[in-house]
Amino acid sequence: MADRKKNGLVCPRCGSIMNYQIEVELRHDGTRVVYRYYRCPVCRYKITDSVVTIRRINGKIVTEAKNSNIPTLIESYSINKTRYLSV
Repeated sequence: MADRKKNGLVCPRCGSIMNYQIEVELRHDGTRVVYRYYRCPVCRYKITDSVVTIRRINGKIVTEAKNSNIPTLIESYSINKTRYLSV
C-alpha cells in the first residue's frame, strides 16, 4: 500500500491532522468576534490562529486583529469608507 503524505497541521498531542475552524460570536453590544483556530478531531486540542474583533464606535467601524505571530493591528473605517490605520 502506498504511503499517504499528511497535509495540514499535525496535532502536537496525538499526531492527527487538525481541522481549521472559524467561529463567530455576536455580543449583546453589537460587537462581533471572529475566532480562527485549529482543532484536533481526536483529542480536541486547540491552537488559536487569530482573533478579530469588529465593532462600531462613533460612526466608524473598528477592527482589531490579534495574532501570536504579528503585533496587534487596529483599523478604523468611517461611513464614507475612509481608512485609518494604527499599529
